[in-house]
Amino acid sequence: MVALWRQFLMKDINLRTCSVDGCENKIKSNGYCSKHVQAWRKYGDPLGRADPEETKRKQSKPKSKEHRANQSKTVKAQYDAGERVSPMKGKNHSQEAKDKVSQANKGKPSWNKGKTTPESVTQKISKTRLERIAEGKIISSRKGKTHTPEAKEKNRKAHLGKKMSDEAKKNMSIAQNQPETLQNNRDRFAKQTKGKNKETVPEKLLQQMCNDIGIEFIKQHNVKLGFQNHDVDIFIEPNICLEADGDRPHANPNPYVIPSRTSTQQPGYKPNDEIYPKGKSRKQPRLAKDIWETDKKITAKLEELGYVVLRFWHSELETNREKCIERILSAIRSNSRSLQ
Repeated sequence: MVALWRQFLMKDINLRTCSVDGCENKIKSNGYCSKHVQAWRKYGDPLGRADPEETKRKQSKPKSKEHRANQSKTVKAQYDAGERVSPMKGKNHSQEAKDKVSQANKGKPSWNKGKTTPESVTQKISKTRLERIAEGKIISSRKGKTHTPEAKEKNRKAHLGKKMSDEAKKNMSIAQNQPETLQNNRDRFAKQTKGKNKETVPEKLLQQMCNDIGIEFIKQHNVKLGFQNHDVDIFIEPNICLEADGDRPHANPNPYVIPSRTSTQQPGYKPNDEIYPKGKSRKQPRLAKDIWETDKKITAKLEELGYVVLRFWHSELETNREKCIERILSAIRSNSRSLQ
């Protein structure tokens, strides 16, 4: 009889489920399944809830700087490896959720109001972001997109009548004149204009001359000089630069004649002769001595960087072709011997 009663009880237990709401596991002991009975024995609660005060105390304990750095590094590595994915990835907050957050924050001051981010932190964030963009880990949401005409018009109207403060102008000027910013602008301009500049007559003459004597060359070779980017008219590897200078644009100081244009000899330019007058984009007229100084500065910097520089006047290319060819060949021979 006892055996039958025990068998009935066991059968009844096997049919019953855990008393914890939502748990469908079979009872193990004390009305709980195996999982919840272990939690009950450990915490005195089948749901495994620890003492709230103890949990709060542990969580509020300040973490060391080293601990936070390691934690950040670990999380970043997990995201990069795809082991961790943001729960909001690919999702957007509903309008209801946005309204709820907005309502909750009404009347509360912003947490960063009156605070400024240290320059060191700003630079670190900027550097990290640029690195991640270069690696392809961050892609701009606007990449490949353009603003609609309606958006452009809305933006235009929003800025009508607004003027920049003197402080904003000053900050913008400082930012735009940083060495890195200036070099980035030069590099971008060099890429935009590469191959688009119209070749001048003396450049074409010099190219034809090199083709006639079988010399391979590169047109408009861009060189970073530090104070500007410079396109060398003709570059012969490994380090020979040929510049074709127009007699008027570069203010030839010697008497010259250009047979293809006129048989009249020109007297040459004096230091204070005005080559380019003042205009909308030029506040002061550009004198011959200014052009000489610029050309001299470019030549000196190229030579400092290890280049061999040969400059030819347009008139020289037309009237002394053989002499120009000999200068080029001589430079190539001398350069070959020095590199051996």
